[in-house]
Amino acid sequence: MGERGGKFDDVNRTNIIMADWEKWDEHYRSFGPVKHPDPSSGACAVYSVVEHFAPDEIGLIGFDYVLDNKADWMHDAKAELRSIESIVNIIDLRRQEVTFRRNAC
Repeated sequence: MGERGGKFDDVNRTNIIMADWEKWDEHYRSFGPVKHPDPSSGACAVYSVVEHFAPDEIGLIGFDYVLDNKADWMHDAKAELRSIESIVNIIDLRRQEVTFRRNAC
């Protein structure tokens, strides 16, 4: 068992962090009625980060349906956005200026 409840996969050399599913499922459903019974894997990733690292903010990109609060998606983007925003500040990285430095490493 790794630090903060994560698991270390010695074969693939990766860390796996698991969230308390029942806690976050109840949290998600409190923003309902929700049109999809389960939060998306993206929302679950946010819940895991919040549970294990307690950041003040999280930058998201590639989470367009939720960030744009769209209703035409298989998951409930509106409930997911409300549930995520209730636990952490979200930075929409799609709206941030990105600069690259050559030889940054």
